[in-house]
Amino acid sequence: MRRLHGTENPWKSRTAPGQAQTAGANLGYEDIPLIPIMFYDGGCPLCRREVAHYRRLDHAGLVRWVDITQEPEALAVHGIDPLTAMRRLHAIDEGGRVVSGVAAFAAIWRQLPGYRHLAGALARLGLIAPIDRLYEKFADWRFRRRCREGVCAPQARRASTEANGERASVGSSQGPT
Repeated sequence: MRRLHGTENPWKSRTAPGQAQTAGANLGYEDIPLIPIMFYDGGCPLCRREVAHYRRLDHAGLVRWVDITQEPEALAVHGIDPLTAMRRLHAIDEGGRVVSGVAAFAAIWRQLPGYRHLAGALARLGLIAPIDRLYEKFADWRFRRRCREGVCAPQARRASTEANGERASVGSSQGPT
């Protein structure tokens, strides 16, 4: 059974960027992997439909689903720029690493019945990088479309402002300047 993080704030349970930590490491559960996190644009109808499909398959609750338009602070904790997250799907894999694009899809698919084999096949056949190049073109198109709707820039600015203000107040005794 997988467990969510052992602290009151699940976003702050990670170690320094690039270092994986297992869930509950300070509780003696070092062998239990982290619950992967999928960051998605909840303001995008296509993204919402796709995530709703995946969530219906996630009966065991093996993935944490984070709408970045509702929880932009979750991105800052992992060092993910909000505008970059709007451009491309991002996830935290079961090892605690930030992944994006097709690698992010594969990290989530590994947790879902019906998709596990697809994720494994993509990795075994070395197809993640080539398919990612195609995904990049689609992601750019989707981002441009969202921006034309006037939705992406204000949300990304708000998320960036909130994240920067939060980081400044944590790192300085004088608060944000």
